[in-house]
Amino acid sequence: GIPAWTLAGLDEPMPRVTILMCAYQNERFVDEAIASVVHQDFDDWELVIVDDGSTDLTPAILRRWAAREPRIVLLMNPVNRGTPQASNRGLAAARAEYVARLDADDLCLPGRLREQVEILDRDPEVVLTSCAYEVIDARGRHVGKVMRAAPSAVTQYLLHFSNYIGGNSQVMFRRDAVRAAGGYDDDFDLSQDYDLWTRLRRAGRFEVTKTVGMRYRLHER
Repeated sequence: GIPAWTLAGLDEPMPRVTILMCAYQNERFVDEAIASVVHQDFDDWELVIVDDGSTDLTPAILRRWAAREPRIVLLMNPVNRGTPQASNRGLAAARAEYVARLDADDLCLPGRLREQVEILDRDPEVVLTSCAYEVIDARGRHVGKVMRAAPSAVTQYLLHFSNYIGGNSQVMFRRDAVRAAGGYDDDFDLSQDYDLWTRLRRAGRFEVTKTVGMRYRLHER
């Protein structure tokens, strides 16, 4: 479950969005992933990165970024604890009302954050919004596109049978709704996203757009 939440930094202005990234052995791609956030047209964010015990060059890359970008919050796990626990640690540190997810080997496309914030601002009954995404290979070459933009009721019905929303990297959700739902479950190391969506759907509606807002990278790992 989610670690105990403590209030800190109350004298600092709260960002509109916390982008939550978990990294493990991502030296090949994490630099480009972070750059895709820094170059967004929407800049009212903090980027919380949880390094989950990487033993390659990932920690050094993260520290270089954190040294020059004050909006990056770096949390280091001394050993690998798995994606659900790393995600919950980042979720506990998130200061913003909205949390966007991005894996350390994927890319956030311009316009995505702004559109997703507008959706959540516009309709308080929406607890999660997702978007279409492009699939690329290890070299960044186009492989395909995934678009799931059914009406909200259909989306949430289809979650009974499969992970219609998809993974973490293209979603933004209400932080407090996910905390209230219990966060990510440690028992689901490979399907922690799907498990969370099935619980979160009870808290409100999901809205999925046709906007291509993320590039999902397929590679050997």
